[in-house]
Formats: sequence, C-alpha cells, structure tokens
Amino acid sequence: MPERVDRYEQNNVFLTGQKNSGKTSLLVELLNIFDFQLTGFVVMKKVKDNSPLAFYLVSAREYFENPEKVRLQEKNCFARRKNTGTHFWQINSEVFDQQGVKLLEQRDTSTLVVMDELGRFEINAVKFQNQVFQTFSSSLPVLGVLKDEKNSFLNSVRARRDTLILNLPDDNQRSVAKKLHDILASWNKNLSFAAKNGQRKIKK
Repeated sequence: MPERVDRYEQNNVFLTGQKNSGKTSLLVELLNIFDFQLTGFVVMKKVKDNSPLAFYLVSAREYFENPEKVRLQEKNCFARRKNTGTHFWQINSEVFDQQGVKLLEQRDTSTLVVMDELGRFEINAVKFQNQVFQTFSSSLPVLGVLKDEKNSFLNSVRARRDTLILNLPDDNQRSVAKKLHDILASWNKNLSFAAKNGQRKIKK
C-alpha cells in the first residue's frame, strides 16, 4: 500500500447540501483541475419539463472524458416514472447490485473513485452497499455527492470515521470549494509521491 504524505485523516470525502446547491458542478470543476485516473459512477437523468423521468448509472471515467458521448442504456436505468405528475418511481435495485458493483470494482489502474451520488434509490441494493463500504476501506480515495436525506444507508456513510462530509450551503461555496481543492491537492501529491517511488502507475 502506498505511503501517504500530508494526508487528511479522512480518505473519503462527500459533498452534501440542498437540491441545486451546485454540488456536482463543484465536483466536476475541481476534478478538471487535477490529473486523476477515475473510476466509479455518475448518475445521469432524462428530463421532461425540467423534471426528471429516469435515472441512470454511468461510468465516471467515460463521463469525465466526454459527457456528450455517454449513452443512457436501458440496462443502466435504476429508476423511472411514467410522467412528471406522479411521485411513484419504479426502482430496479439490480442495476446497483450488478452495474454499480461492476463500476466500483474496476480500481486496478485508478487513482480516485467517484460516487455521484449516493441517495435513496439504492436502499434495497445490499450488494451495492457492501461494495461501497469495501471501497471506502480500500487504499484509493473516494470523492462523491451524498443526498441531503436520512435513511439507514446514508446514515451509515455519515457515521464512518474515515469519511468527511462537507455541507455546501449557497452562502458558503467559496470556503467549501477551497477546502475541497486542498484535499484533492493533498491526494494528488500523495499519488505523485507513490508513483515516483514505483508504488502506483498514474496515467499522464
């Protein structure tokens, strides 16, 4: 396992906050600054009249390379509803337990795991939840978004000592962005140190 220098105590960091507070936008902005080799997942959605109709799990690596080319495949759709006038969602937990687990297992050549986002739809996806916690305990840092809700899964994430939760209120984005930037810079320094000592290959 690579040695770490100037590391933060928590190896897993999540942004949380109210809807439309800019969590994912900040994550994308900062990840574009650093040269991490990404793995993990991003949630994308189909929208009608500014309201979501379906949600999909997609590869974080593919998303950050070129989001316009990401295909929303049926096998990756984990939640859908017939129209925006209903609050009833049809949930397919198998997408998390199969596709989600697969995306989190692909860590061999990666330097950072993305989880955007963890929320309510995976509450019955036990295999996926177990894989999330296994990933938290791995040597790779995790960066993600945590839905601002309470359930047994999200509460377990928040309770972990190795996980830091950063709240992103609308009036404090600059300070949160600065702290997250510093954390990513620390991770990047550690990974560069490890690569220089032959402990991990990093894509340049």
